[in-house]
Amino acid sequence: MTPFIQNVLRAAAIVLSLALAPMAQANSYVTTGKVGLTRGHTSKVQGNGVQGVTAFKLNVAFEGRCQWLILEANDIVTLAHLLSAKNKDRTVTVYYDDERAVPWGDTASCYVTAIDH
Repeated sequence: MTPFIQNVLRAAAIVLSLALAPMAQANSYVTTGKVGLTRGHTSKVQGNGVQGVTAFKLNVAFEGRCQWLILEANDIVTLAHLLSAKNKDRTVTVYYDDERAVPWGDTASCYVTAIDH
């Protein structure tokens, strides 16, 4: 292999690694457990963005900085899955991330992206 081709391949490898670096740093997690404590916030609660939000914990520890998992007020279908699993005492698999900040500034709350049960 010529030095020119080696340099081109090295440059391509560097560009590719830089392009994929943000993907490797994504803070997405998956945890499986049973639904524990749930907290529903009404439309009357004071606070920026907390109205209608459901917060919950599982019977196992979360990864990352997460202590509470959050469903937004319009996540009706996901909330139905969560409450169905809690009612039937079934195990759920929860997908969540800790990159997006909640509007009320709690750094221990993480948004749910999906629930399987």
